Amino acid sequence: QDLGSLQRVNLPKSLRIIRKSTFSGCCLESISIPEGVKYIGEDAFSSTALTSVLIPDGVIHLAGFDYCENLESINIPKSVKILGNFSGCAKLTSIKIPNIQIPIECLFENCTSLTDVDLEDYGDGSIFIEMFKGCSALKEIKIPEGVTRIEKNAFTDCVQLSSIWLPSSVAKID
Repeated sequence: QDLGSLQRVNLPKSLRIIRKSTFSGCCLESISIPEGVKYIGEDAFSSTALTSVLIPDGVIHLAGFDYCENLESINIPKSVKILGNFSGCAKLTSIKIPNIQIPIECLFENCTSLTDVDLEDYGDGSIFIEMFKGCSALKEIKIPEGVTRIEKNAFTDCVQLSSIWLPSSVAKID
């Protein structure tokens, strides 16, 4: 079904899952995601006209916002354990990343306006492959204690990046 001209949608409070590609490519400008949603699938909102999204606490799987070129802000609750791609969100300026458990490559690739990355709650693990590749406005980043690895090309083409704080827990840089 072609939903290309869809601009607004009212989702029911009973909704628990938003499946893969549900609203992909729509002209969707705003959405209210109800409490109780646990899963937002890959490409669920990709290439839409969304400018901001409020994700309710309780969402565990959050994906599907890649190439939302107008997306300026999105909150990622601490409940999220699987975080999908935000590549190409050219107007996204800041992000707070929780302690995710599943590694995703190219997580914020080409988020060219991204200047503020908060990893305070990020926890143990890695800065993933090409995680911030092409984030050309990013000037500094503080990697939190507990991160043990910086994977390859994590900061490739971050042309303004002038300062990276690395904790003593980092044991490997690819």
